[in-house]
Amino acid sequence: MEPCEDRISNLPDDILCHILSFNPTKNAVTTSILSKRWTHLWRCVPILDFTDIKLRDCESILLFNQFVDYFMLSREATGNHSIDSFIVDVEYAASRNHVTSLSIPNLAKWVNLVVQRKVKNLHLLLNLLNDPIPPGFLLPKLPNTIFSCKTLVTLRLSWFHVKGFSFSSVGFGFPLLKTLHLDRVMFVDEREILLLLDGCPVLQDFKSSDVYTSNVVTEESINQVFHNLSLSKLIRADIIDVNCDIPMKALFNSEFLRIQLWEAYTPYDLPTFNNLTHLVINYYLDMFIEVLHHCPKLQILELYQKTQVDWDEENTEGGKEQENWVDPKSTPQFLSLYLRTCTIRDFAFVDLQHDLMLARYILNNARVLQTMTIWSDKEQPQIEKELSLIPMENEVMYGCALLIMLSAPTGKTVGLVNGSVYGWGIMDVGDNIELVNEIANADFSFRKRRSSSTMEVKVGGHIIPQVTPFKYFGFIVQNDIEIVAVKNQRENQVSVSEMRMLRWMSGKTK
Repeated sequence: MEPCEDRISNLPDDILCHILSFNPTKNAVTTSILSKRWTHLWRCVPILDFTDIKLRDCESILLFNQFVDYFMLSREATGNHSIDSFIVDVEYAASRNHVTSLSIPNLAKWVNLVVQRKVKNLHLLLNLLNDPIPPGFLLPKLPNTIFSCKTLVTLRLSWFHVKGFSFSSVGFGFPLLKTLHLDRVMFVDEREILLLLDGCPVLQDFKSSDVYTSNVVTEESINQVFHNLSLSKLIRADIIDVNCDIPMKALFNSEFLRIQLWEAYTPYDLPTFNNLTHLVINYYLDMFIEVLHHCPKLQILELYQKTQVDWDEENTEGGKEQENWVDPKSTPQFLSLYLRTCTIRDFAFVDLQHDLMLARYILNNARVLQTMTIWSDKEQPQIEKELSLIPMENEVMYGCALLIMLSAPTGKTVGLVNGSVYGWGIMDVGDNIELVNEIANADFSFRKRRSSSTMEVKVGGHIIPQVTPFKYFGFIVQNDIEIVAVKNQRENQVSVSEMRMLRWMSGKTK
């Protein structure tokens, strides 16, 4: 019998290197043992990907440094100088004896090399395995050579201290940078953050979380850069827990925006977000209504209350006060014309009545709303009772489903569906309950011989009939049975004849 032809090894080098580039570098290197054909291919892969690395002690940190050093030297020895992406995603253990040292001693050397090789995508993501963080631990210093790299298209940084470089320096700028993500990064002061953004003229995606400053500057020292900052190419902005006032007018072109309002913030510079279709904003402060008035074409609205401080505190009960909800004098334009999906998180976190009035206001004014989802970590029967009183025949509610999701401390999620739901069914998706999230809006049909049931399903006091063909929309939990809720069909259905059916009998699931 003739041996099978090795077709993969016969492919050109550039195709094989492209295939290897989809694997972490450690895996790419191991292919060198396959045959002589593969011995040196890993040295030509333009993507250096060191992800999912856990360094639990000093010895593992040393071994990782040696491995990356060897890898870099091997590439240089073959004359391969092309590096498109350099990714380091590492979790390491820090002890009190190493609080002032770099977590990865040779990181700066590697960064210097990839900058010289005109890297396009740079991800430096560090994290600690320790929980809690050792007292006195200092963030690693970010290698400043990064700020001389004019070829960067993507820059993602996590767990660094930016110091020893001034963003007001002549010649600073990222002329090609389109994506900038900052997570747990410390800057010297607010002015440096604004100058960094000002040096990214084509920035399209900006995400920041837990970004802080070590020094306080006067308002006069940042006024000029604050008022002149313009991010005209920015289409996605995700800004939370940032110790810096980023001017709202600089975000005017965004299509997606997540922001966090605070008591000292005065939205005097609000632009009109003509392109914004998806907004995530905290609603603890009623000033969020002012923001909504500047979003004329909003289609997706997500409201939340808890900030990182609230999550970190063990007991937040009674820690905040909230004024009674008062309907705005004028209704935001998007509410009646464009809003299709609304999610309210942390419902009743501060004040149940306030949040009930807010939800009722949205439901009464959102003329094209398709789905409203309410998340609460408190099992409040009153939430279900109050919102189920909204008439199902109400013109506003026609075609809309209201899901009240109760997030229990154990992580179990249950839901109640209300609105223009016209039928229900039960399906078995196996043990992987996450599959439910992957088949939203898919079409299914039950096997008729197994679909009949004498069970009575009530939603908001209304008896909902069981159906055979259905479009998956959401689920409810009733009598410990997970039930698929379905919307009225207005499209041709695609049947899945082999869909397995319910596992229940006598009101119990197996």
